[in-house]
Amino acid sequence: MMNAFEVLANRKFQKREKKENKPPKPPSPQSKRKAPSASRRPKPQPYDYYMVIDFEATCERDRSDYPHEIIEFPVVVVHAAERRVVDEFHSFVRPVKNPVLTAFCKELTGISQAQVDGAPVLDEVVGLLHEWLDSSGYLGKKFVLATDGPWDFREFFWKHAVGNQAAVHRHYAYYKEWVNIRKMFSLKHGQYVGVAKMLGLLGMRFEGREHSGRDDTRNIARILIRLLSDGCVPKNTERVDDDVFSGHLLRLSTLRPRKPAVPPSHDLYFVVAFHATCAAAKQDAEHPPEIIDLPVAVVDAQRRTVVDSFHSFVRPVVNRTLTDLCTTATGVTQDQVDAAPVLDDALGSLHEWMEEKGYLGRKFVFVADGPRAFRDVFWKHAVGGQAAVSRPCEFFNEWVNLRQLFSSVHGGEYVGLAQMLETLGLRYEGDARTGENNALSMAKVLIHLIDSGAAPADTERVSETALSAHHQRLSQLAEKPCASSPRTCSAPGADGRPLAIADDERQSG
Repeated sequence: MMNAFEVLANRKFQKREKKENKPPKPPSPQSKRKAPSASRRPKPQPYDYYMVIDFEATCERDRSDYPHEIIEFPVVVVHAAERRVVDEFHSFVRPVKNPVLTAFCKELTGISQAQVDGAPVLDEVVGLLHEWLDSSGYLGKKFVLATDGPWDFREFFWKHAVGNQAAVHRHYAYYKEWVNIRKMFSLKHGQYVGVAKMLGLLGMRFEGREHSGRDDTRNIARILIRLLSDGCVPKNTERVDDDVFSGHLLRLSTLRPRKPAVPPSHDLYFVVAFHATCAAAKQDAEHPPEIIDLPVAVVDAQRRTVVDSFHSFVRPVVNRTLTDLCTTATGVTQDQVDAAPVLDDALGSLHEWMEEKGYLGRKFVFVADGPRAFRDVFWKHAVGGQAAVSRPCEFFNEWVNLRQLFSSVHGGEYVGLAQMLETLGLRYEGDARTGENNALSMAKVLIHLIDSGAAPADTERVSETALSAHHQRLSQLAEKPCASSPRTCSAPGADGRPLAIADDERQSG
């Protein structure tokens, strides 16, 4: 009788004998194909898309302490499951600290001065990329940023752009972490090397121009696709330092709260940027500043956007010929002012335009860059010194001082338009010389400040002396008979229309 051990051994022998005597199966077509190695078998990816980025930044030869500013922002989108490039985004970026590129920088990157001069600043590019990600449907997917090494985000983006230069005023959480493709490559191939070397080890060559942001990014994407095809999965991402990120959020909380702390005090803001005549010498009684450009940009306080605009050139009457300095500084030509109405008629056109648009029935206030536009150029010279305005000017009795508003938000900095724009990371709207574009640029600053929680409730007012003198002069004009035809008399009646017209209507009534 067999014991338990002998029974078990006998069963194993019978199974082996049966297997050896079994006829072999004919080979199937599938068995002739070489099975993929485990290392090249695609593995599930933790992301739907990889956003590959390689910045180019300002630089100088042999200057490790040079303040780098991003000047090229390329993105190549890699579909993780399909392991292929499916989309691209690209923008040049205008630097603000050192706006003129060094010869070394232009030679290294291939980026021209004209390309950055015509580009948006970094904060705007960050916004444009976010809008592109949204419109392309990527924000609803799981994606991660990817770069060659840690420097693009740790140094160029977070340390220099966000930290030192305060050039980014937006917050998007996806900038907090990124995949280091160089580290991903080293885990697979045991070498921590640059793009060209990685390509060589993979049997590929660099395509395009090295240090071109767009070409660098495309080649990094090729490396990533090969790594994904070889079964690599990014196990860990690199992250921005917590102190740096917390500091950025703290700054944003003081700079741009999501909702204004105080509701706007007006429905509309009429942003005005006068241009006036000017001379090489200091203005005097014989050469007073006369308004020659009257642009208005209308900002809707609730929508926080420019909704309308008005513009008129103005013909000077004291010094009718513009100086070369004036033409160069303002961009206004002699032909433009010669064909324009005088200030009194331009103000009448502005009043009619506001009435036609329905603005007179709403709560509004004018906005100027500092006190000089209304206090000096308008009230002191145009209304007082030149007696060029024969209409009531209640609209211009008070105004918001944009510089003062900016100073209240940004720690007492009382600076001009150029510095305000630079501090906020904004750019001039078009040619900065023109009054219209100055008004639009001022409107951008105003909108940014309202977004930051500022409520332009405090206004500056014309002095009572100047206002009383103007009212007295209007009374004298109303009593003085018109020397010309009644229909051309410009002295206003009580309702602001020409007296002769008002008298005719009263007689006919």
